Amino acid sequence: MTAARRDPRSLVERFESTLGESRRRLGAHYTPEALAERLVDLALSEFDRLHAGSPRSVCDPSCGAGSILLAAADALVDRGMSPEQVLRSVRGFDTDPASVAMARTALSGWAEAHGLGSPPEPLVAIGDALGADSGEQRFDVVVGNPPFASPLDRDVAARRRAGATSGSETGSPVVTAPTTAASAYTDDAALHLLAAVRSCVPGGVVCMLQPQSVLGARDAAGVRASVLELADIGALWASDEAFFEHASVEVCALVLIRHASGGGTGPEPAEGEPAHGSPGSGPGVMIHWRDRPTTRAVAPGSGSWAPLLAVAMGHPRGIGSAGVPSAPLGELATCTAGFREEFYVLAECAHEDVPGPERGGAAGRVLQLVTSGLIDPGVNRWGSKHCRIGGRSFEAPVAELDQVAKVSPRVARWCADRSSPKLLVASQTRVLEVCLDRSGATVPLTPVVSVQSHGVVPAEALAAVLSAPSSSLALTNAAAGTGLSSSAVRVGAPALREIEVPTDPETSGRAVELWAGVERLASAGSTYEEWFELGTELDALSGRVRSDVVEWWVSRLPRSVRRQRT
Repeated sequence: MTAARRDPRSLVERFESTLGESRRRLGAHYTPEALAERLVDLALSEFDRLHAGSPRSVCDPSCGAGSILLAAADALVDRGMSPEQVLRSVRGFDTDPASVAMARTALSGWAEAHGLGSPPEPLVAIGDALGADSGEQRFDVVVGNPPFASPLDRDVAARRRAGATSGSETGSPVVTAPTTAASAYTDDAALHLLAAVRSCVPGGVVCMLQPQSVLGARDAAGVRASVLELADIGALWASDEAFFEHASVEVCALVLIRHASGGGTGPEPAEGEPAHGSPGSGPGVMIHWRDRPTTRAVAPGSGSWAPLLAVAMGHPRGIGSAGVPSAPLGELATCTAGFREEFYVLAECAHEDVPGPERGGAAGRVLQLVTSGLIDPGVNRWGSKHCRIGGRSFEAPVAELDQVAKVSPRVARWCADRSSPKLLVASQTRVLEVCLDRSGATVPLTPVVSVQSHGVVPAEALAAVLSAPSSSLALTNAAAGTGLSSSAVRVGAPALREIEVPTDPETSGRAVELWAGVERLASAGSTYEEWFELGTELDALSGRVRSDVVEWWVSRLPRSVRRQRT
């Protein structure tokens, strides 16, 4: 027996360390042993909770070299299944022939290490988890780390257009995820999640690793809705750990239970245990964060699942609706952000402004370009802080409207429409960071959101409400996981439009006063205690004061406006 056969995991790890760039571009990344064991334990623990006995079949539909299959084989033996039974139970699929060959070798090594000969039939086959090959195979447990490929990748786009790719030796385990569930920007991993659910028997369990952004991204909304038509969410595990050497993505694992109804014959529930899909039987979603003790959260509907991640991260729970007359921000103001064309046109036209008393030029003709990095709560640091636009460094970036019009008349009109007093709201931040442009001289550079009041509520009052701790919590809980890191939130115009704003004149007047306080504290770099007091007053505007929410908010304010707590 060779050393490789005695240690199949080392064989897999060495193979995956040589993973080609072409495989990485398709989103394929080696699943470390500890992560593979975590995914398998989540899946099998949920199966144990629901059913008597071990699963009859466990599948990894995008198995690579077999890291998760090896973890599943060991876990099944630990649960009392004989090695012979394990070899009859585990199955894997992958589109890469070299990975399939390595997974077969690794499982043969596992069999030999348990005193068995090589499996009489291949346990791993070439097949596409998004292909429409046979679509007939169904499994008790589906667990995997699918490719996190960009939907704009031409290979992925071709697969979506074709609906299926290469043929399968034994039939792919799943059918194509419906194209109606995906938008042009849906992460490929989300399609694998839906396909995995479709490959599971009624009453079976799915555990798939996903980018955290899938939980709240608008472009994954169709997939989330389709998943909930077929399954319930049993658990969520998430972490801010870096698992992949060549990918800076923060991940989570969704544990899903295929509805027991709808045809087919799945595993029977344990005696006295209701099927998870039965009305009234759901105990909520079990939440795991790294090694933090688990808790439960209310199962989400077909909208965003990001609130589950917010619970995992330890954010305060939601605080309900405003206790005063209010309206959504979208009814009181125009909330807009640019897209790719606006960014690239303005980046092309950007240049450094000339220092002096006329710096910034006349509002409407010379555009002050404001990035998210220039915005702090209550402060626009244009002209006093360096930023980067299109790979170039600026201190006071501007663009002439006439030059913008020569490059793109449409973008020029868009900029002209922004040349009035407005709020600027940064993105990829830990709390809502808002500054006020009273002159209308600035233009928000993607992804900064501009908020232009319709006049019913003053701009200063809108700024105060958006700056309140409860507003940051509402948006953070609704969009957790959508930022570039788990601690940051992608702030978009649609989410801002939903924030409730008090509308009575007396409250608006008080809000204007408090906004002056925000600007004063921000300019002075004030203390924790001063911000806590102001945050409490800001939340009192909507009648939603909670000390834990205010404390959470103050702790997340940028150090540029808050001195360290003594």
